Amino acid sequence: MRKAIFYLLIFTFLFSIIGCSSEQVQNSKSGVFKQPIAQIPKVNSKGDTGRSLPPAEVPLMFWKSFEYKDISRPANSGHTKENFCVIKETEGIPVQEGADVQFIKDAECFFTHFTSLDGVPHKYMIGLIKIRIPETGEEGWTWTSAVDLKE
Repeated sequence: MRKAIFYLLIFTFLFSIIGCSSEQVQNSKSGVFKQPIAQIPKVNSKGDTGRSLPPAEVPLMFWKSFEYKDISRPANSGHTKENFCVIKETEGIPVQEGADVQFIKDAECFFTHFTSLDGVPHKYMIGLIKIRIPETGEEGWTWTSAVDLKE
């Protein structure tokens, strides 16, 4: 009798794991790549943040990985350290606008430190999201504004 209960519990546990993993795939949101736009924080001569500068287009790419780094940024009360996603254009993989994509999850940053091809660092008020490209099965990270999710 104990063996039967043991096997029943194991079967229930395995069934739950399989059911939950397939549920995640079914609930993933699909969308398409679009030209991403990022906000650039404006800083006045006193170091205070003001209104944002006009949005800027950033490269339509994705990255296999990135790193988190606490970086100082101006704030109304001086400087504060924020959790930035750090990426380099030289490590990015270009993607085509309109290509299918699946959303996986958000990164834990609201700011991105981006080093462009010319080596110039940029700080943007934009995070990253993890995505999957169904056509290739590749997973990586892209700008939050680079994906137009279908409802």
